[in-house]
Amino acid sequence: MCACNSESGAQLLARLGTRPNFDGLDPQLFKKNMSVKPGQIIEVCGESGCGKTEMLLHWLAQCILPDNWQGIPCNGLGIDVLFIDNDCHFSVLRLVSILESRVQVQMQQTETLDQDSYDVETFIKSCLQHLHYQRCHDNVEFLITIEALESLLGNKPNIGVVMIDSLSAFYWMDRNYYCETKLHHLTQIGRASCRERV
Repeated sequence: MCACNSESGAQLLARLGTRPNFDGLDPQLFKKNMSVKPGQIIEVCGESGCGKTEMLLHWLAQCILPDNWQGIPCNGLGIDVLFIDNDCHFSVLRLVSILESRVQVQMQQTETLDQDSYDVETFIKSCLQHLHYQRCHDNVEFLITIEALESLLGNKPNIGVVMIDSLSAFYWMDRNYYCETKLHHLTQIGRASCRERV
């Protein structure tokens, strides 16, 4: 016999209707009067190697960390994140390093007497369960992911943030493909018209 937990319609609406609070995502960048609201789009742009992916990893860590862990203030948002990786620059090791660093700093600031009693590794693993990762290798996979986004978010209503690194990842690949295809097509038309005249 299946021991399934069911929820009432009111519970479903309450669960689906709650919107995450993004206050504290990045206090240096988003001041109180410029807080991020649900549904807003934030674009980060800059030269190659300027730290865009690193900034996303810090925002990701801020999102998946809880507000508090065993009395230690983590100051996180406790929000699930869907990270769509088009650039293949995502490093889970770097994310874990950021999470560990933040937890260690908070543990030192709270002057916890017995730091050995805290299982930081298990805590980091529990934080990573709030990360939903999708790697796209070409524009077709990316388009399929975007197309399936509504269904995914409906099935996983705890996802409050979608991060894409990077929207322009396939630009040159697509541009070259379509330019070559168009050039090949125009060449065939030109040859065909030359043959007809001869």
